[in-house]
Amino acid sequence: MPIKKKSDLSADLFLAYGMGFRFLCQVYLEVPSEKFIEEIFRNNLFFEWPVAENQKNVSRGLKILQDYSGRWQSGLLAALKQDYTRLFIGLEKILAPPYASVYLSEDHLLYGSPVLDVRQFYKKFGLSVNPMNRVPDDHIGFELYCLSFLLENAVQAALREFLSIHLNTWLPSFLPLVEKKAETDYYRGLALLTLGFVESLSNSMDIE
Repeated sequence: MPIKKKSDLSADLFLAYGMGFRFLCQVYLEVPSEKFIEEIFRNNLFFEWPVAENQKNVSRGLKILQDYSGRWQSGLLAALKQDYTRLFIGLEKILAPPYASVYLSEDHLLYGSPVLDVRQFYKKFGLSVNPMNRVPDDHIGFELYCLSFLLENAVQAALREFLSIHLNTWLPSFLPLVEKKAETDYYRGLALLTLGFVESLSNSMDIE
């Protein structure tokens, strides 16, 4: 994606976006637990989102998640775990593969060239996101973790590169697929929230 011009974010905005993406990386990497979900709702995270709450997709996602939080009870946890498995791990087929290679490589398979590309990017900043090497490095959770790291450390040039060359090349295909295939409002809302949050950050930095 071409970069129109440089646009510096304030330190407060860097931290706010960083906090948001650090949360979002967890929801894609981890099977939901009752403790995690109830902590989110107890702390009113979706009612007090740190930044960009008026962005179109962020607003839509937050509304869905706010409504879901009002209906939450522990008996819904099994449906959340099932939805996570269907979407991101798969029973017979992964419905929304959370790996860049699936969307960017010619054969649409795991462990394509995007894995090596993003691994080299992580190494430049000493990031070891996948020490057990059990999940490809281009998993959305790892890429969002890298994004939060760059934001929290205000590494602007690398942030621009990572958004332009990595995240913005495949998330616009992946996240609408999550929204479409999800059976729970939790994951529908998270897909919209993530998409809007990335769009908001890119717009704030004048990245088209």
